[in-house]
Amino acid sequence: MTKSIGTGKSLKSAKEEYISWRKKLYDKDPEKKADEKRVNKWLIPCGTSTVDRIWYSVWQKPLRAATNNTASNKKVADLEPYMKDFWKEFDCDNHPYLMRKIGKGNGNKDYTYIGAKSQAFEQKHKIGRPKFYKIQNGARCFYKREQIDKSIFPELVIPDNELKAFIFSDKLKQTITKLSEEFGSGWGVVTILHLMTDAGTAVKPDLHLIRTLKKIGLIKIGMPERFSSLDQNVEAVRIAAALCEECYDDVTAHNLRKIDMDLLHISEFFKFDECVLSDAQIEKKRRDSIRDLQKSVLKAEKSYERAYKVFHTLLGEKSNGDGVNNDAFVKKLKRAEINLKTSDTKLKNKKEALSQINVDIRNVIE
Repeated sequence: MTKSIGTGKSLKSAKEEYISWRKKLYDKDPEKKADEKRVNKWLIPCGTSTVDRIWYSVWQKPLRAATNNTASNKKVADLEPYMKDFWKEFDCDNHPYLMRKIGKGNGNKDYTYIGAKSQAFEQKHKIGRPKFYKIQNGARCFYKREQIDKSIFPELVIPDNELKAFIFSDKLKQTITKLSEEFGSGWGVVTILHLMTDAGTAVKPDLHLIRTLKKIGLIKIGMPERFSSLDQNVEAVRIAAALCEECYDDVTAHNLRKIDMDLLHISEFFKFDECVLSDAQIEKKRRDSIRDLQKSVLKAEKSYERAYKVFHTLLGEKSNGDGVNNDAFVKKLKRAEINLKTSDTKLKNKKEALSQINVDIRNVIE
């Protein structure tokens, strides 16, 4: 049986904390205010949106999965000119950017491009093959569905007066499972819920939403920041929907999108992290930081040793009179000196960072 993530805290109390944090967010960064205009920009209801608008929502999802907003926004902007009609050509097996999965893992080596333009595309855009394969799977599913229904996802066309019942019934799990299976590899529970969030039929239980729900007491401290099970992700959606009803009196597509944006931005802006971790999680994070710093120091030491060797080898040549009047040699020596100083500074900084957390740099890395 899947462990429950909820705390049982009263929604009234959680609402007060949520409103308090939301006010702090809006006061400090008015641009984050989830007003009518911003909510409507990111709400893409399948019953009224154009096919192009719904596809825009779909192809971005693999790029945004487990990626910060800055990096994902840059990649989305880079690919957008190529994506508008991308899905329309997936009625055959000669798509110019076609890929195949050839391995059992999820690294670049487990995928290969076979389309005529695929190799050049990969080199230009530096997109990971697993993510691009997920976009391709999304395009295949989208093409097949568009042939049947122009709303693409008729199961996500849910009237506001039926939305609460949908979320708190088995239909939510059934819809997630169905879409995940239909989209195929790379389209897990959270990615599907992200798609449903845009459609106004769910919220996305990513680490920021989970952190804020922990902070206001609705999810247990010590629970993971990302849930792998369907049941726990659905419970997180239902907790957020219950909070939505408590705050806005009704669970509607607009209200769900609004609260999803607020919960995300609150954690993102105030950098909720250790405040929503258990003691064991904090200790693990500390140990991981120490281990990373130890590795970083060892790497910097090796870099310094190489720079030292190069510089002193050149000094030896100079003392022997080799190339003293050679401009190229002088420049080479100067570069080596700069590199040595830079390496020395980096090494000192990393040792200082390590010493500040009271760890002997001679400790053996586990």
